[in-house]
Amino acid sequence: PAIVKATAISLLAGYPTRATAAAIDRALTHPSPLVRTAAVRNALPRPAGQLLQLLTPRLTDTVRCVREVAAVRLAEVPQPLFSQRQRVAFDKAIAEYRTGQLASADRAAAHLNLGNLDQNLGHFNQAADQFRTAIRLEPYLTGARSNLAALLEGHHGDPSEVRHLRDAELKLLERDARLLPKNALVHYRLGL
Repeated sequence: PAIVKATAISLLAGYPTRATAAAIDRALTHPSPLVRTAAVRNALPRPAGQLLQLLTPRLTDTVRCVREVAAVRLAEVPQPLFSQRQRVAFDKAIAEYRTGQLASADRAAAHLNLGNLDQNLGHFNQAADQFRTAIRLEPYLTGARSNLAALLEGHHGDPSEVRHLRDAELKLLERDARLLPKNALVHYRLGL
């Protein structure tokens, strides 16, 4: 079944070899959109130009989810590498992704996702706005403060704001560690 193949692809990404890269790359054209989505999401790192060539066909996939995941992955590729045709397909898929995220604009996760996208695209002011919106909408959630603090640190933001964001995030992570004492990811993030 497709769910088994998609799960296998996501697990293969944890073992980066030429063979696993080839297997994941082959899955990009699998008949199941679930498998194609997993393949796009887990395509192994490679030079930007190679990633662009590998994932560009998925920008025009027949399934929206595949197009959106491809666009998010390609947001990290420097824009000058795109041909005009690739850029048109990329922009269209990014617009679809934004529209999909804005369908949940009342939730922090949508703004966190858009902030990450904007940061990868080099739109740092928009990313900061998205992270701030996520914090305002659901102030009890972790993640957005760390992302905003890292963004501000990397772009000469106010050190006192960065410290305030990190302190607030730490308190939330400590709360999560108390509530979920056996959750390794919470403890990992707390250790960062």
